[in-house]
Amino acid sequence: PASPRLCPPSALPSNSAALAPRIAAEMSTPAASSASTGAGATADAKGADSDLPPALTTHYGDEAPTVGWITKKVVANPGLCASGWLFLALAFSGLGLGVIGGEAETFFEALGISEFRPLSDPIVKHGLAYSDVVSNRFQGLKAAREDEDEDEDDPDREEDERAFTLDSSAFIYEDLEEANNMLTEANIAKVVAVETTFMEVDWEDVCRLTYSTNSSKKSKCASPITILNYLYRNDDKHKSLCEAGYCSFDRDTALAVCGSSGAFQWGTFPCTSNAFDWRDGKLAKKSEWGELLEKNLCKPAPFFAQQVLDKTAYDCDGGTVKSKYLKSTYSTGWPLKGYKNRDQAGQRAELSPTLLRQPPEKYGSRRRAALEETIDGVSATPSEATRYVGQPQGEDRTINCLWDEFFGLSGRLADTFISDTFLAIASMIFVFIYIWTNVGSIFIAICGILEIILSLPMALAFWRVIMQQEKLDTLFFLSVYLILCIGADDIFVFMDSWKLSASMPAVISGSYETRLSWTYKQAASAMLTTTSTTVLCLLLTTTSALPALRAFGIFVGLVVLFDYLLVITWLPCCVVFYTKYIEKCCPSCGPCCKADGLEEGVIKPERKTVVFLRDRVAPAMFKFRFHLLALSSCVTVAMLITLATQFEVASDLPYFLVPDHPMSVASDISRLEFFSPEAGDYQITVVYGVDPEDAFSFRNTGAGQINPFAVEDIETEVQYVPNFDLNAELQEAIVEDCEHAKYAGAGSSGGPDDNGRLVDNKEVYCILNDLKLWAGGKFPYKDEKALVQGVNKFLKSSLFGARSDKFEGYARKTGIVVEDGDVVALFNTFNTTIPTNVRTGVGSLRPHYERWEAFIKDECAFPCFQYMPASRNFGADWTTYAILARLGGETVTTICASLACAFVVLLLATQNVVIACMVIVTIIAAIVSMLACIFAAGLTFGPNEALYTVLTIGLSIDYAVHIAHFYEHSPGTRFEKAQASLSKIAVSVAGGAATTVFAGMPLFGCSQLGLFLFGFFIFFTSFWAFVMTFTMLVPMLMAFGPEGETGNLRLMIHGIIKGDRAALAAATHDHARQSSVARIEIPAPAESDPAPQPEALSK
Repeated sequence: PASPRLCPPSALPSNSAALAPRIAAEMSTPAASSASTGAGATADAKGADSDLPPALTTHYGDEAPTVGWITKKVVANPGLCASGWLFLALAFSGLGLGVIGGEAETFFEALGISEFRPLSDPIVKHGLAYSDVVSNRFQGLKAAREDEDEDEDDPDREEDERAFTLDSSAFIYEDLEEANNMLTEANIAKVVAVETTFMEVDWEDVCRLTYSTNSSKKSKCASPITILNYLYRNDDKHKSLCEAGYCSFDRDTALAVCGSSGAFQWGTFPCTSNAFDWRDGKLAKKSEWGELLEKNLCKPAPFFAQQVLDKTAYDCDGGTVKSKYLKSTYSTGWPLKGYKNRDQAGQRAELSPTLLRQPPEKYGSRRRAALEETIDGVSATPSEATRYVGQPQGEDRTINCLWDEFFGLSGRLADTFISDTFLAIASMIFVFIYIWTNVGSIFIAICGILEIILSLPMALAFWRVIMQQEKLDTLFFLSVYLILCIGADDIFVFMDSWKLSASMPAVISGSYETRLSWTYKQAASAMLTTTSTTVLCLLLTTTSALPALRAFGIFVGLVVLFDYLLVITWLPCCVVFYTKYIEKCCPSCGPCCKADGLEEGVIKPERKTVVFLRDRVAPAMFKFRFHLLALSSCVTVAMLITLATQFEVASDLPYFLVPDHPMSVASDISRLEFFSPEAGDYQITVVYGVDPEDAFSFRNTGAGQINPFAVEDIETEVQYVPNFDLNAELQEAIVEDCEHAKYAGAGSSGGPDDNGRLVDNKEVYCILNDLKLWAGGKFPYKDEKALVQGVNKFLKSSLFGARSDKFEGYARKTGIVVEDGDVVALFNTFNTTIPTNVRTGVGSLRPHYERWEAFIKDECAFPCFQYMPASRNFGADWTTYAILARLGGETVTTICASLACAFVVLLLATQNVVIACMVIVTIIAAIVSMLACIFAAGLTFGPNEALYTVLTIGLSIDYAVHIAHFYEHSPGTRFEKAQASLSKIAVSVAGGAATTVFAGMPLFGCSQLGLFLFGFFIFFTSFWAFVMTFTMLVPMLMAFGPEGETGNLRLMIHGIIKGDRAALAAATHDHARQSSVARIEIPAPAESDPAPQPEALSK
């Protein structure tokens, strides 16, 4: 019989002499190798010091495993079995990838845009209906409209070379000295140096072109938008260019009013050229700058002033101008030479930088190299820096020059993605090295990583072939990091159980078959519990209204599920193959193999880590269990207070780069400093005739697509109100609605200066009001047929032409929708008083949204809805508002649902209510601590934070579930059960936590905000889940953990249903008295066995 594992003599209780006969009896009994062998009696002995844990653990309560025929086949032919599983995995993966590859020429064509819009939300439906209504507005005669549409969509139409803007390079200048004024001679000299360098490198070959009104074949580079256009003077150049057909305004008008005989001087607005190159002028004297800017920029062209001077300076008050920031914009044009129009394929592919290819040199390397040298000489923040510098760096570098591109033609954005990709690869390399170090074999490490990687294409195959989803989501890339962490944890659990099996009694360690059966029973059940909780928590995202979140949760759930299937099928075959054929033949392979020279059936010494955890860590934790509980409870309370005080809802949508990246800073400055709060740029459109409650529907959702817009032939329908009749009475009522809107919120005075108004300066776009002005006494029209005829004539009138000339996009801001001769909808638009630099968060937008909702509820003459579309990049709109509002609420409900789901799974797995409650308390403490760290670091609760909070719940569950699972399935007192769980699974838990924590650290260096935040979340989630598991859950189990039948779910249910008081008493009885009692199961000795002798203890 195998020798039982004894505690060291120093750990024996003081009454060891009294226990000696029982120990000797156990040692001399062959059946003692198994906890369940033979009939036995239980004896309890109290130690002299009841606070000490039981000193002796004679067994783990492990039964001799039953070896099945599958186990025998695997052990007999591990290589064949491994090859078979690998073939199946590769075949299934190839099926999915083949289907995807057959439908898309490149992998990127198979990707769909992440759809975050909650398509069932009324606000989102309003936005979809608004877009459809504006697109189908009545535009006059049908033939003319068809000709126009055909011309816009004609693939063979001719467009002038580089007449449209492809990309914009923006330079943001910031004075870092106390003066806070870029308009000094020294600072302007630095601006000149930067922009001269920019224009000297291939500018004429890539600039957007403006064409002469004298000849459509002649063109020049369009003037950039820069302060230098107004500080550099050359009046004669403006005149000659205008005479050649390059006037900012009508050429004939300019020639009539400009010059010595006119009211304006050349070079002064409006007598300017749209092709003026400031390098052809001469810098005016510093004393003249204020007057020049006031006369030529601020007063005549405030719109352009707001684009080059910050919001404190664009009015040039009194001719004195002081601006902390300056902005210059240079536009690159397309279609490129050799292409007919912008839609012709190949242009974006030719210009777009990728991970493997840079754009042509004239767009990329040459200009970047030249700018880098110049900017680095004058700017505190270097040109290629990844972090913003806000202080002067020496006497020469006293300003910041931050340059940004929308399309990224120079390759700077691609380089950012490449560097982040390398950091992501570093995480994967670390995981591989850690697995290799932990398992002690490069063969097993390679098999483990391959198993993790294969789970991704297998999930893709299931997603595309079985679920018939037509597009992949870009968020799926984040699943790589999650499965690396979860997959590594599963590998550690299996490998540690396999290593432990070699140190078990002979009934377990005696053969590969018994080892594999025992390992499978231990590891597979533990992994099933954690996999079930993780997958179910991820699948709870299917209740989300956000399609991207639903898709990501389902896909990651599939990845985790396939990883589990591989780790319990393919990996065991690889481990047995390695142990049988590789481990013994490589005695000198260093870290590749760790041969121990032991034959099958020979019991290996216990690993030092197991002995240390069982004999040192567990007794120490038991001794200080209440101290650890007090410490973890205090930490949790402190973290809860931190979370309550530091939590803040994001007031803005995030940029796609980290906040301190120079491009992010440039974007914030551009958005917040170069637009006037009084500009009235945000517009609200009020739509009549569409059902406000259900404005939009999908007639073809592509056979149950999670993202309906992934289907190319998607059919949608606006839900018009059947009883909408635009008769004479309703026409007058809607006219009154528009008039009321001009003064809405203005108070009793109704004055235009009242700050409470909804509409800015009475600026409205109302077709019926303009039609009434034009038609005179003919309005209102008697019926819809007459109204349509009247609108048709109005669209051809001079008043409509004047409105279109004065107000950009007038025709798209108000109109009617006609179907089969009937008016089915009408829409008006209003310039609002919503500040153009308003924050885009829910808290910032809610007051404005609610005010407009109240207005339409009180004023609309017929049921209507209001919608604010996006007017600029990273600006506010109601759809974004709806997304953020839904995401915040769903985060809380998903966390609660995940915890409830985890509780149910734990109940089913452990069959113990007490253990399930303890684990849930531990998980809540870990989540609270993680979120407190996130918000204490200065982050706010935005869309990324909400998404990652939901997705990292699964990571916070695994460690506590592992401990709880092994605790419940171990025999003995609460200390013995906790001691057994520590010795069996703590190494695996520590390995999984270390893998996750350190795999997240390289992501802290990423410039992309999504990757940076994801690294932040997985780092702190794993860290606090590990800390709370061992400072809260384990001490809690040691102090209050259930023993015997305490907390038994089946007994509770039986007692409640059957009214069995004895069963309820057994399930609710606290066996605390037994926690300090060493219980040793003594097998009944056979009659022929000699009497046990105390001297056996010395053996």
